[in-house]
Amino acid sequence: MDKEKITPITIIILAGGKSSRIGLNKDKGKMKLLGVNLIDKVISNILSVGVFSEKDILIVGPKKRFPSFKRVIEDIYPQKGP
Repeated sequence: MDKEKITPITIIILAGGKSSRIGLNKDKGKMKLLGVNLIDKVISNILSVGVFSEKDILIVGPKKRFPSFKRVIEDIYPQKGP
């Protein structure tokens, strides 16, 4: 039986925007849905798949806004969209 080759995946969450498309001009990562921050909800959903861990997730946004996350990088073109 051949073993399947598993290719590592990094999940990138873009979390540095101003929510201009939502029209609220608020930090989406701090907005709540059913009492949970949106960024925490996204991460929870990713982890619930069962094949990913926190080391597979990379957040792009201001480090000071996400101090509890291990893998955060600053956007080199902030406020320019994806």
